[in-house]
Amino acid sequence: MCQVSGRSQTWQVFDMNTAGLPNNTVKALACAPNGDMWVGTEYGLCRYDGSSWQVFQTGSSGLPDNDVRSLTVDDTGAVWIGTVNGLARYHLGNWQTYATGNSGIPENYVRSLAEATQGGLWVGTVNGLAWFDGDTTWHVYNDGPTSHGGQQLPGNNIASLCSRSDGLLCIGTLNAGFTYLTDTSVTVYTTFQNGLPDNTALGVGVDSQGWRWLACPAGALLHHAGDFIGGAWYQYSTLNSMLPSNSLTAIVVDGWDRKLIGNQISGLTIFQGFSTFTTYNTLNSGLPSNEVMSLALDLSGGVWVGTSNGGVARFAYATSLADPEAPVSPLTAWVDVEARAFDLRWEEGSHAEVELVDMAGRVVWSGRSPGPTCRIPVAGESSGVYVARVLGAQGPIGAVRLVLP
Repeated sequence: MCQVSGRSQTWQVFDMNTAGLPNNTVKALACAPNGDMWVGTEYGLCRYDGSSWQVFQTGSSGLPDNDVRSLTVDDTGAVWIGTVNGLARYHLGNWQTYATGNSGIPENYVRSLAEATQGGLWVGTVNGLAWFDGDTTWHVYNDGPTSHGGQQLPGNNIASLCSRSDGLLCIGTLNAGFTYLTDTSVTVYTTFQNGLPDNTALGVGVDSQGWRWLACPAGALLHHAGDFIGGAWYQYSTLNSMLPSNSLTAIVVDGWDRKLIGNQISGLTIFQGFSTFTTYNTLNSGLPSNEVMSLALDLSGGVWVGTSNGGVARFAYATSLADPEAPVSPLTAWVDVEARAFDLRWEEGSHAEVELVDMAGRVVWSGRSPGPTCRIPVAGESSGVYVARVLGAQGPIGAVRLVLP
């Protein structure tokens, strides 16, 4: 392990030389409930318990292939491993493998995995999507008439998955658009039908409001706010933001709604608040490679960054940016009906950014307040429900729901 400090940053780099990884290409990461970090490389699976590394390969384990492409850990601590030649489950020293020859999985090449919010596992392959109950039942979804429940997908190459708390499955495909799947419906957004900037999403994240964030290889960062049917779309790119590149590979959203974004050529970008982008690369940080392939958060507030040729790095970004354990000042708000305005007050005295959005996710007002109060004029807005969000110098101060009569 190599540790690099500087500019209030702390980086730990684990690779073939410093940690004994079997390969420096890290395409999958997942944190277990006990804090263990699981790392999927092109030549084996690794577990890090905070002090030592353990390597699993086909010759010494039940791993069906050494090329690991996806990982997730369920709430029992079982590790699910997607490889180019089958799916594996590892728990308490026991291995189970699933392939087209012994299960209902539609394809052996597993690109993406997500624990299903309502139970079971979502398995994204290069030839369809499957829900697996962990025992014997498989429901397979594809772009043909055999798709489960008649719910046809726009394409079969499933690049990314994220299951929202209410069970909504967010699906990023390769070249077939972005899809939402429920028990009864399929909702698809594409460049042809909806003007989506990119038909591929290599990463999907959901924030605390349930809004979706997509990392696209050509369309940069897409934000789908409001309802998943008819909600507003926004694009952040090099043209309208401080993103260093439009080619994105991965995304995770932390507990403070900060978006951590992997770039294909430009390192790691953290999008905080409404307009603050901070990028870490090989020139200004301890990141070992600028090609980021995978991301994961650990239990102590660090981000793990899997790279194409530099192994994996852990960045204690919570300390470097804003301490997530710091107390958050309470936010209070009220409506001045006569003046048609919202008034906000918070305890922190420093300047803050304030944003008001409607239920469709549209930003209807934004500004900066020099102190702990702010008045938001809404004379021209329709009656309804709005959300005001305040971001201070040390992180989010709060968000409050307001009703305009």
